Amino acid sequence: MQGVRDATLSHAQSTPSRPEKHPRPLSEPPGPLLQVSKLSRHFGGHRAVHEVSFSLAGGAIGGLIGPNGAGKTTLFNCLA
Repeated sequence: MQGVRDATLSHAQSTPSRPEKHPRPLSEPPGPLLQVSKLSRHFGGHRAVHEVSFSLAGGAIGGLIGPNGAGKTTLFNCLA
């Protein structure tokens, strides 16, 4: 059993530590990471996306749902 414990200790000692994450200073107000205002996309006479506006804060998880043909992929393509 002594050999197993030594192997475990040597592995733990050889593993590099992860760098510490530094939080945002309190003096900086958290602003939106992504902000979109009145985004529109037309294909000929067809409105694929019409005046879409939204904002996402840093660290937020957002979703976009809708039926087929609603313009979800077109919206992402406009942002890319």
